[in-house]
Amino acid sequence: MRRSLLFVFLIAAIFLGGWLLYHRNEITRPGDVLRLAGEQLQRWGGTSADFAGWRQRRTGLIRIGSFNARNLDAAKTGNPKTGPLLAEIVRQFDVLAVQEVDTSDRFLLKRFLKEINRTGRQFRYVMGQRPDRGSPLQQSAIFYDSATVTLDQHQYYTVNDPDNLVRREPLVAWFRTLSGDKSFTFTLVNVQLEPQAEGNEMLQINQIFRAVRNDGRNEDDVILAGCFGVDSNQLNQLAIAQGLQAVNREHATDTRSSSQFDNLMIDPLATSEFTGDTGVYDFLKQYNLTLAEALAVSSHLPVWAEFTVHETGAHEQVAGNPMLPPLASR
Repeated sequence: MRRSLLFVFLIAAIFLGGWLLYHRNEITRPGDVLRLAGEQLQRWGGTSADFAGWRQRRTGLIRIGSFNARNLDAAKTGNPKTGPLLAEIVRQFDVLAVQEVDTSDRFLLKRFLKEINRTGRQFRYVMGQRPDRGSPLQQSAIFYDSATVTLDQHQYYTVNDPDNLVRREPLVAWFRTLSGDKSFTFTLVNVQLEPQAEGNEMLQINQIFRAVRNDGRNEDDVILAGCFGVDSNQLNQLAIAQGLQAVNREHATDTRSSSQFDNLMIDPLATSEFTGDTGVYDFLKQYNLTLAEALAVSSHLPVWAEFTVHETGAHEQVAGNPMLPPLASR
């Protein structure tokens, strides 16, 4: 009996040692062991299908998302492993705000777009202005599926920040769904704010929202999408004066499942087209990647929300606040 128990213990020890060796690049702290074991059990139990369900496109809805690609450069998009994965991530959305695009290669996104549309899709993109300060110099971009939404080429701009209140000036674009009558129109604001920066850039979130909402287009559906550097509770506290709410309140948005820096913010009273469906696209689990493989793509996960393609009601024009002048826009 003792020999049998010793044999079982020896086999288990060998199996555990081999498992730990295989996952050595993914384990940086004790908690990673439990997380990896849980994910392995989920895959064996077949629950990975939960992450595939949201990918199925549903008629009458569009999916808007945000993704901090963590230095999207030629090394990532040109890599035979990470390049196709990044393109597949973009394809999951109708509109996707992307942060941290490398500015040193001006043809980077044109080449990347070819990879995205290699399957026959019809994506396009618009880029923000190249920053003139800070390091590294990175731009923001918005990818959109021209088969489901259209961009007004005359109504996208970068918010002007003459006082250097934020390091990365938000990119603003106006979209309309291709759904016939009563198409859902909305303004998407691609933001990346740093609470640790001098002056705490998060304090400018209300001013950014007002500047965009009052830019003269009378568009009441304004969606802020990006990397905010704080969780949903802090976001809601900071933006409560403008009636803004973070749509993702439950899910971590990083590959280690430890933080929630990425989100979408809306005024739920104005943007009633929001269905309430939101989450993250966990590409680590979706494609059964190791943590090291996922980090090579990004340390952030895309966050998403779904909206109806039709305007759900008439909204009153939003008036500006004369007490707090907005940032200028161009």
